[in-house]
Amino acid sequence: MAEPDLLDLYYNTSDTDKDTSAVEENKEEDILDLFYSSSDTQEKESVEEEEDVLDTYYGKSEVQSKAPKDTRTAYEQVEAPEEGTKTLEEFANDSKFIADVNAYGKARYGDDGIQQEGESNEEYVQRFLTHTRQLETNSLDLGAQVAWMRGASEEDKAKFGRVYQEMERLPSFYEEGGGDVLTAVKDFGLSVLTDPLTYIGFGAGKLASLGAQQGIKKLVLAGAKEEALKQSKKIFTKGTLKAGATVGAVETGVGVSADMRLQEIEQEAGLVAKGEDGEVERDLTRTALVGGITGLLGVAGGIGLGRQFAKNTATKEIAKEELAERLAQESVLDSGIELSDDAIQAVNKQNFKFDVNKGYEVYDKLDPSFDIGKLTDVKIKKDIQNRVGQIGVQLLEEIEQSGTFKDLPQEILKEKQVTKFVGRLLVEAGDMIDDDALDAAISRSGLSMEQFTQALNAGQNEAASILGGFGKAGKVFKRLKEIDPEFQKRWENLYGIESETLGIMGKAYSMMQKLDRNRRALMVTQLSTTIRNVATGGMRLTMEMGANSIETSLYHLGKATSSLLKGEASVQGIKNGLRDMSRDAFGTLAFIADSGQTKEVAEALLKHNPRLWRQIDRSLQEVGADTTDDLWRFSKWANTLNMAQDRFFRRAVFSASVDKQIRRTGLKGLGGEDAAGVAEALATGKSLPASVLKQATEDALSFTFSRMPKASKGKIGDTIAHHFIKFNESLGPIPGPVGTAAFPFARFMANAMQFQFSYSPLSIPAAIFNGVGGATKYIKGGITGKAVKGTDAQMRLAREQFSKATVGSAALMAAIKYRIDNPDVKWYEGQKEDGRTVDLRPFFPITPYLAVADVIVRLGEGREIDTKTLIEGLTGAQFRAGASSYMIDSAFEFMREDGNNIQQEKLAEFFGGYVGEIFGAFATPARVVKDINAAFNKEGATVKDSRQVEGSGALERGLSSAINSFQRNIPFLDSTLPALQSPTQEGDIIQQDPLTTQLTGQKLTAKRSDVQRELVKHGYEDYEIVPTSGDKVADAYIKKYMGKYVEQNLAREINSASYKKLSRVKQEAAIKNKLSRYRKIAKMLGEQEARSDNVLGKSFTAFDRAQWTRTSSVARKLADEYYKSKYGKSVAEMQKDEPERNHYRLGKLIGNSLSTAYR
Repeated sequence: MAEPDLLDLYYNTSDTDKDTSAVEENKEEDILDLFYSSSDTQEKESVEEEEDVLDTYYGKSEVQSKAPKDTRTAYEQVEAPEEGTKTLEEFANDSKFIADVNAYGKARYGDDGIQQEGESNEEYVQRFLTHTRQLETNSLDLGAQVAWMRGASEEDKAKFGRVYQEMERLPSFYEEGGGDVLTAVKDFGLSVLTDPLTYIGFGAGKLASLGAQQGIKKLVLAGAKEEALKQSKKIFTKGTLKAGATVGAVETGVGVSADMRLQEIEQEAGLVAKGEDGEVERDLTRTALVGGITGLLGVAGGIGLGRQFAKNTATKEIAKEELAERLAQESVLDSGIELSDDAIQAVNKQNFKFDVNKGYEVYDKLDPSFDIGKLTDVKIKKDIQNRVGQIGVQLLEEIEQSGTFKDLPQEILKEKQVTKFVGRLLVEAGDMIDDDALDAAISRSGLSMEQFTQALNAGQNEAASILGGFGKAGKVFKRLKEIDPEFQKRWENLYGIESETLGIMGKAYSMMQKLDRNRRALMVTQLSTTIRNVATGGMRLTMEMGANSIETSLYHLGKATSSLLKGEASVQGIKNGLRDMSRDAFGTLAFIADSGQTKEVAEALLKHNPRLWRQIDRSLQEVGADTTDDLWRFSKWANTLNMAQDRFFRRAVFSASVDKQIRRTGLKGLGGEDAAGVAEALATGKSLPASVLKQATEDALSFTFSRMPKASKGKIGDTIAHHFIKFNESLGPIPGPVGTAAFPFARFMANAMQFQFSYSPLSIPAAIFNGVGGATKYIKGGITGKAVKGTDAQMRLAREQFSKATVGSAALMAAIKYRIDNPDVKWYEGQKEDGRTVDLRPFFPITPYLAVADVIVRLGEGREIDTKTLIEGLTGAQFRAGASSYMIDSAFEFMREDGNNIQQEKLAEFFGGYVGEIFGAFATPARVVKDINAAFNKEGATVKDSRQVEGSGALERGLSSAINSFQRNIPFLDSTLPALQSPTQEGDIIQQDPLTTQLTGQKLTAKRSDVQRELVKHGYEDYEIVPTSGDKVADAYIKKYMGKYVEQNLAREINSASYKKLSRVKQEAAIKNKLSRYRKIAKMLGEQEARSDNVLGKSFTAFDRAQWTRTSSVARKLADEYYKSKYGKSVAEMQKDEPERNHYRLGKLIGNSLSTAYR
């Protein structure tokens, strides 16, 4: 017997090609009709009349009656002000005004905004006056007010409009009745000092006057001190005029920005009528006038700043020059670290001698571009040989300092030819020579890397040059290239050499790597990223100062105890100890305070260590390379500020580290009893050991979380981290759990985890182990009378581990207390005075402490742990934006689903979104433009949803996903995306003051309602309130109605006395039941709206597709099999071909019917 045709059975007709839409509507009962017992599908009061889950749980809900809201616009509600002035005392005695301020304060700040108990009327009016002064004179407060106005109701806007307009009648603060003058000065002063825009103008003026400052320096160095002072006192110079013009331009922009936002406030508050279309319409003439006035004031101020900068430079340079002259006279002319007798004898046997310090004098005399291979003059060739010989001497010094001279092959020392001697030294004893020592030796000789290589080649008698062959010699060439990455490029350009191993695939891979490095570099180009990095540096500096204070106290306590026991204690020793303790604890801060001097110190110390200098001065933290040489010019330019802040911190940390090492190690002629620190060491003109400079560079890179972990013999976790970073970066931006798409900043992540381990209680066991070990060695040395090797190093390590663990433990305890005291904010959030929250995740190193604190508190309360946020917090991984965020969110979403979705379409959406995010990252610098637009355009500040994908089939949905992901990063193009819907509030989500985000790095979230705080307290995330239906468009419809019910109905329930009497567990159960009920209603209403929104000729909705994708795999296969036998195509293919028929719904019905038929 033939299988009955299911479509014929369903439609009761043999015409299976008949339009099914109308039949469906007649055959299938309307779900909403069943729910409302009526065909009227509009929202009805019967929803509230249905038995309430919470009511049956703890009794009848207490519904408080409220007065109806005023639906007029703010402009219609605000009345014209009265004429004449009104003193502060009269405002305080005006009960209506006090009531209006309370009404506004309640709407704006909640209970904190109303008049407090014990606060007089005059004090309350003064508090409101301070508020208005701040929003008028501080860009952050102005932005916060704009953000609030955009999300406020017309009634609440009018509340502000009334009191703000009325306050305009108050006399100026310097007039009678205008209030306290000192309070006004404090208000305006604090507003100016706490405004980031204040310092942008100041910084611009300083940069613009750099040319004049350099000119002053040159005069001082030339000995013209009086002329330098005279030049610095001139009012109008090229430098001061340039500074004036620059500051004037900046202040013009500041004035224009402030006036445009003030005009928006005035119109939103109902003080000025909006445009005919109901949108804010600005008076550009007024804006231009304000900009012109502030610009002129900026010019005058900039000229004054330029002049002051020049005067300060002259004074400082003269003082520095006089100090250098004094130190030069006092310095002891020692020969530095000496070679042993064996080493001196071996060196003297050679045919060359060269003064080590001579390289400083001849460095600039030799033309680096001159081709040594073309030299014919015997004297010049001899000079080159002498320079190569100098390198050999310095390499022997390095080997001697490392204590491995005795292991040097004697055959090398017997070599008489200079170039062969150095070549054999590198080839046969290269493992004894540090890369940075070799780099410094070549630099001090005055030779470039190419010239050094050519000199070695020219001196070989063999057919094959020492560096041109294979084996060990080839490794030397490779080593030189690693020391100077640009050397290989210049060498190949000079000789036309192209790598033999680099084929088409190799070139494609190299191009991919370069594109990826530029992509990651551009991801961190926003001003907000730079500000966050500065804040991170400030927090780390604070923690390190605390740890250094403890460490230096322990060190000098031990040193003082030893001196007392030996009878060597003295008053001068105590003074020196206190001085050193201060420098140990706050040395980095001191170098930061004098950034100009610090730059010169770092440059002088690393003048002959080009590789280390490149790491300090030219490497970009996030890219993962040692320099930025491989980046596009645009990428470098866009990262100017980010690289500047890196250099700012690195130079200071580097200088402080060198200073501390000199004082602690007691290098002969450079520290200990002979010199006070780095400044005096520089004045002696002696070179520092490469190990000192290398350690200081490691400290500087570690401070900015950009140190490359060592493959072996490094910090804890170095080996694993090193290989992970190498592997991760070699994969590039592949879509997967590893690679630079998932972990774009793996180097930062590794450094962050090492920092977290060091500054945590986990370091205490290691500190105890090393402390006991060091003490044991010390006692053993005392007994034997001979110091045990490694005693000081182990004791130093124990002090550092204990100090860092103490500081980290204190930070963790503070985080736990904060988490306990603030259960109604998310673990990574901080709360501002106006109730808005700040995302603290970008501000490392505070993040891991907050994450661990949240875990501890959750475990104590028996609550579940959010795996994703825990991983992000502990590792420092950047999962918040771009392809990384997209992939991680998608992965966790897949895990939350039931696994029945159509895999091809899901994979297409995933890869499409991934591609869009990857290419969108290149447009990251444009997000600044996007934020500027959002600051002055409410529509631009509306948060968009790029996850709503349209289309049928893998190709269409994948393409839609890619376009959406790319568009969301592009200014103005993102306006075509739908608004993001919230499941906890009605209406659009408005981005909170994007300019504040750029200026402070703080990503703000609007003040949460009572119900939102309650949901956060109970650990609810948005995806738990509205779990995905399988289609993001359908989810948006559900969230739209869910937000309304949560904001209105659930809010009423949680504020009832009955609910508040419940235990936490019972509250969670009540909320869960209520949300479940609202979710069903929201889904029904959303589905009905989706059908009404359908375009002509389209019968299916996102809900139909979602239900089809969530149908069991077996049912879908049966439906597809049936469709292919009848139409020759699958359900999805037929839906694409015939959008006017709802094949998704039919496919679901057929598949479910067939799956139950075969039992």
